[in-house]
Amino acid sequence: MFALVFLFFSFPSLRSADLLQEVSLAALKRADRYKEGTNFRAWVREIAFHRILRWARRLPIHR
Repeated sequence: MFALVFLFFSFPSLRSADLLQEVSLAALKRADRYKEGTNFRAWVREIAFHRILRWARRLPIHR
């Protein structure tokens, strides 16, 4: 998860730390939806992916 977040921002920054915290909180809130015996990493990665997309939509576009 760390690598995915850091790759999105290209370098460690306060934004990446904020996003990582947001992903962690989202995973905790949805812990009841995780099915035991399935791939935990993939489940968290999916949450992270969707949170990154939400952040990307909020970022200003530089042209």
